[in-house]
Parts: sequence; structure tokens; C-alpha cells
Amino acid sequence: MYGPRDYRLWQGDHRIVQILDAYDPEREFVIGFDIAEGTRTIKIWTPEGGRAPKRVWLFEMLRRRVDAPEELPATLPGWFIGACQRLEEILRDNKEADDGADPS
Repeated sequence: MYGPRDYRLWQGDHRIVQILDAYDPEREFVIGFDIAEGTRTIKIWTPEGGRAPKRVWLFEMLRRRVDAPEELPATLPGWFIGACQRLEEILRDNKEADDGADPS
């Protein structure tokens, strides 16, 4: 489950808030586990040239948009919506160019 920083702050999880403030979302994942003793948090780094978290998320959301739109989150970041709109423009322009191309 996704736990936004503000939620963790509201819960008084100051240690987790510090981890969230210090991590690099371009290269790292932060995972929290609720266990009987409290919350255990780990940070995972992706290797240079590896599949960065934002990239993994982006391609998963693009997949869902086509294959399973009902699985998309209720809210999506503005940068993602803008990227989808730009992609639609590019696809439309390409289709129009292909439709107008000389078949010979």
C-alpha cells in the first residue's frame, strides 16, 4: 500500500518521514512493513543503468492505461497526465501522416 509522507507525519512516524525526505525517488524504493513490534522500513537502491522506480511505475501505468484502465489509481501525477496527452498528440500526428502518405 502506498503511504504518502503526510500520512506518515500525521501518524507520528518521524523516523519514516526522515527516510522519505532523504531518499532519491529516481533511484530508490522505500518499503515499510507493519509488524507486531512496529514498522520496519528498508530502502532499496537500483543499480546504475538499472530500472529506476519512476521508470518501472511509468511503464506499469502505461500498460494499465491500455490493458486494464480499471486498475489505474484514482489520482495520477500531472507529469504523467501531460506525458499521456503528448503521446496521444504524437500518435494522432503519426496516424494522420500515415493516412496521407502516398501508397506507391
